Amino acid sequence: GSAALGTNVTAQRFIVGGAVPLSQFDVGGHTLTVSGNFTVDTAGKLVMTNPTDTIAVAGNFTTDGADTYGSLTNGLIDIGGNFTQSTTTANNNAFAATGAQTVRFNGGSHQWSFQTPDTGAAGSHFANLIVTGGAVAKSTATPATYVAGDLTVTGSSIVDTVYNLGDLAYYTPLAVSGN
Repeated sequence: GSAALGTNVTAQRFIVGGAVPLSQFDVGGHTLTVSGNFTVDTAGKLVMTNPTDTIAVAGNFTTDGADTYGSLTNGLIDIGGNFTQSTTTANNNAFAATGAQTVRFNGGSHQWSFQTPDTGAAGSHFANLIVTGGAVAKSTATPATYVAGDLTVTGSSIVDTVYNLGDLAYYTPLAVSGN
């Protein structure tokens, strides 16, 4: 089945998926605020195609669901914890963001991990990535994490092991302070 938000929602935790063959969740132009963790399990699919789609997660964001290529094209995922794209389904596109879709790490210490063997344009990757507020962000992906669009680092944040498919490539720790 599928579901879409009809209004802004606040939850302690949020899980997309379950016992049905495929549970599709569309943010629907609204804001979902999660005080704990957000999970897309093996039977789930996240859809963010509206510019006003927002998921604000205080905890961790984990995805292990269906192919999202063409389904994550817009909106913002704001993460206070870690980001993990797991491999239970062996789906290389469980988080294949494109277009204006943006993930922002909003301070503190974070790690992100793409655990599929194929990352980059042909697999799971960020469309746009923002690391802000003094965040220390480190990729545990092998090979490096791919950012198809903009990589923005502000506020004395530190980023390690990111590859930008645009004009710049980062292979060693990068520290950027200020604007």
